[in-house]
Amino acid sequence: MIRSLKVLLSRWLHRIGGLARRAAFLSRRKQPRPEQPDRDAAVRSSLFGRGSWVLATLAMLGVAFVTAVIGQAWSAIRQTVEKAAEEKVRLALELNVAVRRYVAAAIRPEFQKRLHGDEFIPEVMSSSFIARSVFDPVRQRVPDFLLRFPSTNPRNPANQASEQEWRIIRYFEQNPRAEAWSGTIEYDGKTFYARAAPRRFQRACLECHGDPGDAPAALAARYGPTRGFGNSLGDVSIDLAGVSADDAPAAWDHLRAHMLLAAGLGVLFLGGAAAAIRLDVRRRRRAAETLRLQKEEVSRERAKLQAIFDSVQVGLLLIDEQTRVARVNDVLARLVGRGGDELLNRQPGDGLCCIHAGESPAGCGHAEACRDCVMRKTVESVLAQGRPVRDAEAAWHLSIGGQRKQVWASLSAAPLELEGKKYVLLAVVDVSQRKEAEQRDRALFESSRDALMTLAPPDWRFTSANPATLALFGMRDEAEFTASRLSDLSPPTQPDGRISAEKAEQMIETAMGEGVHCFEWIHLRRGGAEFPASVMLTRVEAGDQAFLLATVRDITAQKESERQQREYAAALERQKAKMEELYRAAEAATRAKSQFLANMSHEIRTPMTAILGYADLLDSQIDCCDVCEVHTACRIRSRNREHLSTIRRNGQHLLQIINDILDLSKIEAGKLDVEWQAVSPAAILADVVSLMRVRAEAKGLPLKLEFAGPMPDTILTDPARLRQILLNLVGNAIKFTEEGSVRVVARVEGIGNAGPRFICEVIDTGRGMTEEQVRGLFRPFHQADASTSRQYGGTGLGLAISKRLAALLRGDITVASRPGAGSTFVLSIDPGPLADVAFHDQPGEVTAPPRPAPSPRLEASLAGCRILLAEDGIDNQRLIAFLLNKAGAEVTAVENGQQALETALAAARPGGAPPDGVAQAPFDLILMDMQMPVMDGYEATRRLRAQGYRGPIIALTAHAMADDRQKCLDAGCDEYLSKPIDRATLLSTLAGFLMASRARADEPTEEFVEPQTPCKDFC
Repeated sequence: MIRSLKVLLSRWLHRIGGLARRAAFLSRRKQPRPEQPDRDAAVRSSLFGRGSWVLATLAMLGVAFVTAVIGQAWSAIRQTVEKAAEEKVRLALELNVAVRRYVAAAIRPEFQKRLHGDEFIPEVMSSSFIARSVFDPVRQRVPDFLLRFPSTNPRNPANQASEQEWRIIRYFEQNPRAEAWSGTIEYDGKTFYARAAPRRFQRACLECHGDPGDAPAALAARYGPTRGFGNSLGDVSIDLAGVSADDAPAAWDHLRAHMLLAAGLGVLFLGGAAAAIRLDVRRRRRAAETLRLQKEEVSRERAKLQAIFDSVQVGLLLIDEQTRVARVNDVLARLVGRGGDELLNRQPGDGLCCIHAGESPAGCGHAEACRDCVMRKTVESVLAQGRPVRDAEAAWHLSIGGQRKQVWASLSAAPLELEGKKYVLLAVVDVSQRKEAEQRDRALFESSRDALMTLAPPDWRFTSANPATLALFGMRDEAEFTASRLSDLSPPTQPDGRISAEKAEQMIETAMGEGVHCFEWIHLRRGGAEFPASVMLTRVEAGDQAFLLATVRDITAQKESERQQREYAAALERQKAKMEELYRAAEAATRAKSQFLANMSHEIRTPMTAILGYADLLDSQIDCCDVCEVHTACRIRSRNREHLSTIRRNGQHLLQIINDILDLSKIEAGKLDVEWQAVSPAAILADVVSLMRVRAEAKGLPLKLEFAGPMPDTILTDPARLRQILLNLVGNAIKFTEEGSVRVVARVEGIGNAGPRFICEVIDTGRGMTEEQVRGLFRPFHQADASTSRQYGGTGLGLAISKRLAALLRGDITVASRPGAGSTFVLSIDPGPLADVAFHDQPGEVTAPPRPAPSPRLEASLAGCRILLAEDGIDNQRLIAFLLNKAGAEVTAVENGQQALETALAAARPGGAPPDGVAQAPFDLILMDMQMPVMDGYEATRRLRAQGYRGPIIALTAHAMADDRQKCLDAGCDEYLSKPIDRATLLSTLAGFLMASRARADEPTEEFVEPQTPCKDFC
């Protein structure tokens, strides 16, 4: 670029120099040549030159004389014309004023007398109309005469004031005492000498020109409410007269008539002078034109050169042999923040404001730092040797705007010869940003914690390395590292068995092709120690060259961590297998526990059925003994009844223990379901208090139910679980209170909030508990008094179950207690949404309604019904059969499911008979024990249903786990009853199903053709 720029500048400067020489030659041709040998020609040239000056002077004097004479004559004539025009205008205006005044003073009053009140003076009688009519004939004879009556709001649109006339009106408004105005105006494209007189509105004028409401109606109707109206006292309109000011042709004719002789003399004088100097003027004009064209061409060429100089996008300096700046372009001037003129004819350092130039009084080139100046050395080298210099980088320390600034520049210089003089064309490129980027990159390179190094082709040797690289490989300095080869920093082979040198070439080739390549590598430290590393090779473009940047990271710790992770993963797998084994064992234990609980429940409930059932039978028949005549006074009867009560009480206690254990097992297994229903909280509380009042009265304790505030009609909860919790809390309060009272206080908190709570407090005055006892209160099998001499018994399951049931109801149980001060148990549950539920005030204490007595015909409700009883336990079989027979049913008992299946199917077939051949009619109901030998109740029920048996089957089992009911229903049973048997529940359940069965039996069926005979005396 420098070479082409040099050739271009040289060519343009050569053309400019040639044009300048031609212009100088032409300029010298205008002067007489001193070396001319012809003296006559020299004399003639001299005389001709002096004669030209004389003729020119005379011509100038003649012109001045003629001009003065003509000017004076023209001025005198012009003044005469203007004076006459002004006189004419004044007379016309005075005549106009006189006419208007006469009309206003003499004619209009007389005419006004002859008008009625609603008439107005016609336009033809207005002063302006009469004045215009008088002057119109004058204007026909004198066309350049002007007469106007302008106003700002005239009634006649022709009198609308122009812009100049409006200014004249403003003049009279601002100068109330002014009587006239004179001057020139423009009208219809002509100039007039004009004179104006004001007409100020008087009171008499306002009748027709003021408020339109005060004017005659006919006037307002003709001209409208705006034209000519709206004027006030003192408003101004003008009368204006004028004559044309375009009288210059007449003045010139007059001037020619009087100054013909002067003009002729002047023309003759000027003609002679012009003839004398014509040849000289023509010659000089040609020379001047030629010189002008040459200068313009030189200017154009210089402008083109400067445009080329300035259009280059690098800074350019043209430096002469004295190292002074001869020319500079705008790019460089902007670079150093100075104007181009400030750099010319100065040493570069002085013009660029180099801070070192100020270190010496002599300026640039004389300071100590100037000896190492790259730009000065470059210029001097090119001037001395005549060879160009390329891409020499230098840091300029300049003072720009009073602040020190460092500018990095890339310098390229080329020699140049113009008009025999040597120059240096210096190209300057600002590389400050690149240098700053390189410094930042170098700082990042040096400060990086990763080992960074560069490799250059073609042999891919190391060219640089950062401190992290030296520390990683154990090198003393960068020189030692760059002297190493790739093979020096790698073992002979890599872990995959490939030779390191061959694999390295492949990695480099991949990185150059893809741009980035990452891989793992085994490296060697300076002492020969191997270490694993992750390597990332990145291709970097620098101009037309490319090299690789290698990032190496020691992954020894990572590999160790991976090894530990693998070992940990293996340990986790082993632990997982062990945990799965333990989980299977736990599941087996859980199943065994559940099976044990189910078996325990069955084995305990089965004999408990017989115990409690026979106790009830004995109690119901105890009055039938023949020991004494008066049963009420019989001591044996009383003692027997006490013994039976003891049996029932302990049996019920044992049954409660079994139920608590089963409930806890269900909760722990997550198999306890909650049935959400809308129930009355007041009714549940009253029911609980009613049930527990007997126990409280037995201890002489008052049991009170209180409501603190209004109660909702219903809440959304599980009534059975809520009743179970309250029964447990109230029962404990009665159990552990010897004197005082037990209170149940209910309330609802947060009614208007998003999460209301139903609160129930059970407050007793018992012995209380310590903090340590309270902390373990809700643990299963925990008792506040666990000593062998404790006063109160129990399993310690009630509160644990209650707290977990409260959690299932989205609530909790808390307790506050002090020894000797009683305890307060607080149950808080979620009542569900209460926005649409009505609230009612409850009495302070509520008494539950009495429970309905059992129906007196309960035992007679099964009369005449045939029931098949499948029960393997002989005691329970006899007990249930006795209860059913006593209720009036006809009972057929079998010992296993196989017998039940055969007996039921045989009786259901028309004309069939059971295996014993006794009964013929089908059974109305089957009471099926689910755990029996030979065939259990589940299988027998499924087979009955499979063969089309439609009669009701009631499951009767000692299993009471969570899924036992559903298991029975899934097998085909219609209902589920658990042992021990409650006589009332058993009989009412059977009666209900028998009634429904009889209703279905009246309908025809495909399986059974003959209808069943209804039981006699069935109610």
